[in-house]
Formats: sequence, structure tokens, C-alpha cells
Amino acid sequence: MSMETARITRSGACRLVLGLVATVFVAGCGSAGDAPKAEPRGESVTEGVPQLIRVQYTRPLDVESESYGVEMDVIARGADQSRTRLDLLVEGGRVDESILVIRDGNRALLFDAKTEAGYTLMEAADEHPEDLPWESSPLDPNSDDFQEVCPDADPAGSRTILGREAVGYACTWKGPDEGMDQPEKVWLDKATRVLLEYGAMKATEFVVDPEIDEKTFSTKPPAGAEVHVVKATGKGPPPPDEEEPAPEEALATIASTSPIPIYYLGPEFEGMALSEVAIFDDVSGSEVEGDMSIDDGQSLVLFYGEAFQMSTTRFVPDHYRNSEGCSRLQPLRGVPTVEQAEAVSLISADLVIWLAVVNPRQAAPAAAALVEVGQESTDADLPAPPPRNVALVDKACGAKPGDHGMPHQD
Repeated sequence: MSMETARITRSGACRLVLGLVATVFVAGCGSAGDAPKAEPRGESVTEGVPQLIRVQYTRPLDVESESYGVEMDVIARGADQSRTRLDLLVEGGRVDESILVIRDGNRALLFDAKTEAGYTLMEAADEHPEDLPWESSPLDPNSDDFQEVCPDADPAGSRTILGREAVGYACTWKGPDEGMDQPEKVWLDKATRVLLEYGAMKATEFVVDPEIDEKTFSTKPPAGAEVHVVKATGKGPPPPDEEEPAPEEALATIASTSPIPIYYLGPEFEGMALSEVAIFDDVSGSEVEGDMSIDDGQSLVLFYGEAFQMSTTRFVPDHYRNSEGCSRLQPLRGVPTVEQAEAVSLISADLVIWLAVVNPRQAAPAAAALVEVGQESTDADLPAPPPRNVALVDKACGAKPGDHGMPHQD
């Protein structure tokens, strides 16, 4: 749901994948979709044939934050040809993982010995910019991609780096994020627009017209190697990311096509703003990214702040026929109310309004704030549930406040 750490950590949960190269500086483990995409290929940096260059980078190991050290070697000719080797270093300077990405035109070959496939061949690299190292291409300070690397970038003077004239850009970050590299300035080579410095990541060598051979930009896998081929779809590169709608806007869109009424607590509850609206798959429990309608087998969850969650779902009889650890509470908003697993549920009509309260005292004010999306706020009782639903709740959780159903079996 949210962008995680930009540090590459040694945590076992942070498994490196092909998209890692594009996420070393600005995105989290498993968050390549949040990483800046490679600059659209096409025009050269200068007229005619772009200059061939080789740049080596290093970033020291940060033991305290458990961040990998980085060594990177880039050979590039403009935006259409590049060879990037990325080494991730652990204590003692040992290479923990090495990744190679070669691009020639619109074909790309990726190799990571730690992945199951080993070699991956992309027939249309521009369809997968998130899997390509953005630091291997010229950077356009006016592009949206550069604004992700350095938000609200403003020119910040010039200096000499490795004998090259470098231009700086000051970055304005909205707020500190311990999981993000947030340098105050980014420095690019003036002639080629290639990265020279990004926080602790610094170029250590810059060579013009290095020696190369016919294999430098070859995307042909070694003979006999197992290769995972990503076929071209013909659809071209993905469209630019659109700004995500505000939570209330997203909620209104989803509720407009929902087969059931959706309740919420207004734009704010007890100082906590409606912070996220997400649709989850009921079987896998995973979020369905970009979905703006509730289908069968899906549930909508609303988040207030970072801790309070709620949802509106259909009343499922089997959930109460087989319920364990359910207790009856005083009615709220005139409807049966039960507690189970540190959450409070209001049974209204053929619905269950689920409130994952952080503190029991929040249940009553949350119930009082409930309003159907698109309707005016009211303190009237919620629609009463049908007798058949009440009978199931009575049997599962007890008929009177203070009654308890069958205890939960561990």
C-alpha cells in the first residue's frame, strides 16, 4: 500500500528480483512500481552518434541501517545502448549479489545468478522501464522521472567532479522518510546528463571512449543457457502514471458502483484523516492494485490514520453459524452489535459494518459518526437487520449484552 524502504537491506524478506537495479536508490523491496522509470528512449543527448562513456560508482556499506554497499559499472552510448553491472556488498567488502543488465536498442538481457531463471531476455525493453537501471541513461531534469528522483528540482549551480563540468539540482522533499535516500542535491554531467552524484552514491571514475568489443552491448545469451523470454506485446511503453485520486474521491467512485451501501466515518475521525481506500481479494488477502470497483470475492477496507480500519460487507450466515469467541455488546445506532477478535461489528440490514477499533472507547463515537457514502450525515438508527440474521447472531454471540458465544479454540 505504501512505498517501503529505499535502502537495500540484508533482511531475508527483502529478496532481490530483476527490478532491483531500478530500485537501489528510490524504491522499496518489492516496490519497483514506485521506482522512477527509465527515461523514454529515442532522441540522443547530442546530434549524431552519442558519446561513448564509462562511469563507475560506489556507495559505502551502512552497517547501522543494514544497507548494502554498492559498486556499479556503467558503459553507455546515449540512451539506447548500455551495459550495467551492479554489485551489492556486505561487510568485509564481499559481493553478496551481482546483477548485469545489457540494453541494445529495444532489447535487453538481464542476468542474476540468484534468480530461478538466471537470464531474462526482454524483446521490448520499453514496455518494462521499471526493470531497467535509470542511472544507465541520460537524465532529463524536465522529465517527470527526474522529479521522482529529485522532487521540485531547481538549478543549484555548477562544480567540477572527476574533471567534468557538473550541474546541480536542489531537491525539495515533502517530508523526511528514514527508508528513502533523500539527497539535498543531485549532480549530472553537463555534456551527457549522466548521473555523477546522488547522496552517498558517487561517481569514482569517468572515462570517455573506453575500449569495448562486439560483446559489450550484445543481448545474445550464452550458448546453452536457460533463458526466460519476455515477449513483446506491441502495446509500447506504459502511459505515464496518473496521480492517484484522493481517498475521498476514490471512495466516491467505488461506492457509486458498489452492489451494497458503503459506510464511512467522514473525511476525518478523532483527528485521523481518511488515509487510504483499498480493495482486497478475500481468498489471498492481497490488495488488488488500481481496482475501482468491488467484485464478487472482494472487500473494501478504509484506513483512518495508520491504525484504524473499517469495512462494510454483506452478512454471511455461515460466519455466525460457525462463529467462535464472539460476545454481545450494547446496541449501537439501534442495531445488534458484537465484539470478536478485538473488532466491533454492527449488524444492519443485510450488512456487517466492521470497525477494527484500537481502543474499546472508540466504538461508540465511531458508530455515531457512521454515514453512508453519498448521503447526508444523521444520528438516526441504522436500518434494522431481518429476524433471520438476528437469530443467528443471538445464537453465536448471545442474545443479551454481556453474553458470550462459544470460546475460541486455539
